[in-house]
Amino acid sequence: MTDVSQIHEEKETLVVDISIPGHEVRTTTRLFTKSKKILVQRVGGRCYVCGRTAEASGHPLEAHHHPIERSLANMIDRDLFRKDCETGIWGEHAQGFDWSKFDPADPYTFVDDMMVNGELLCK
Repeated sequence: MTDVSQIHEEKETLVVDISIPGHEVRTTTRLFTKSKKILVQRVGGRCYVCGRTAEASGHPLEAHHHPIERSLANMIDRDLFRKDCETGIWGEHAQGFDWSKFDPADPYTFVDDMMVNGELLCK
């Protein structure tokens, strides 16, 4: 047993089990490709978290879906999510999405638009 009267370390491990339903195979859509280029320009080619460029981080920057992960695109309550976007809960870019162009049969019209559902991150 460790002498608890001395400085000692306690280690804890947290495990989170997340079930992700089956979904379409990931594809790179034209909308994703086009809007990613614009996103890179808008943020000056810098990571959302640390602010580093690809050169500074030593890795290419990646566009990640946020606030809706692509694999969960068909699970959202679209009406509730739209209201949250319109009130600004998900930030100014999601708030600015033109919902008149949203196709409920194709949720990727929002999800793959990196201008409203994307963050640039380094590795």
